[in-house]
Amino acid sequence: IDIDILAQTHVNQAPSMNDNAHKVFCTSERARIVRQEFAGNVIVEDMEMTTEYTLQDDNHVSAISRIAIYLTPNSNSPRQEKSISGKAVAFYDFEIDMHRNLETFVDSKSGKSVERACVLTPKDVIQCA
Repeated sequence: IDIDILAQTHVNQAPSMNDNAHKVFCTSERARIVRQEFAGNVIVEDMEMTTEYTLQDDNHVSAISRIAIYLTPNSNSPRQEKSISGKAVAFYDFEIDMHRNLETFVDSKSGKSVERACVLTPKDVIQCA
């Protein structure tokens, strides 16, 4: 099967109306994915993801994210009604909790202890900024 994918994404961000507006921001992302299958069928998928991020402290961000999946008309299917376009058929809610991992290193030149932000990669290697 030969599949071509065309993705188009738009991202918006705005301050939240939350009381802690200086610590909170929101993003909204819309995407349309167009796939063309080997048999010539074209499949269109629309989705929207809205996320509100909250800075808990300098090393901790939490977020609530909702993904909406929308129906799109399929011109290849004679049974599918054209009136379904734009109606959400599924919602997925996620809670996200991100913590910065700080590692302490000794600077080889100065001999001083330095903290750096680090992540554990999928290959179990610690990578630091």
